[in-house]
Amino acid sequence: MRATLRKYEILSSAKRIETLFARGTALTSYPVRAIFLYAHDEAQTLSPVQTLFSVPGRNFRKATQRNLLRRRLKEAYRKNKHILYSPSRQMQGTIYIALLYSAKHTEPYSSIEKSVIKLLQEIIVKIQSAIESNSGGA
Repeated sequence: MRATLRKYEILSSAKRIETLFARGTALTSYPVRAIFLYAHDEAQTLSPVQTLFSVPGRNFRKATQRNLLRRRLKEAYRKNKHILYSPSRQMQGTIYIALLYSAKHTEPYSSIEKSVIKLLQEIIVKIQSAIESNSGGA
């Protein structure tokens, strides 16, 4: 699998973003917070995973700081998205994820990457356990 981040892998639909924040499950691993939602009944998109990246302007007034942190988030996700893609290929549906930078100051890339890896692993475990519990009851 190529470690690229294509346009169709970025979550941009206002309706899906609203649904993600309304019904999604939140996980935190400092300095990143992840909100995810597994939608198994929706029409299949080009990508099995769609991701949103955000850095709050309230904590970082200068756009250059926000852009730096957003680039670090994207890079950490891009290099480690194989954690999500391998198991998600067997699933019927799409995983929507919002990666939000939650620290009040700039963290080094290594810290952000460790946090993103931990969150991606937790997301897969939670989704797989939810699928197993739903199929076990049927």
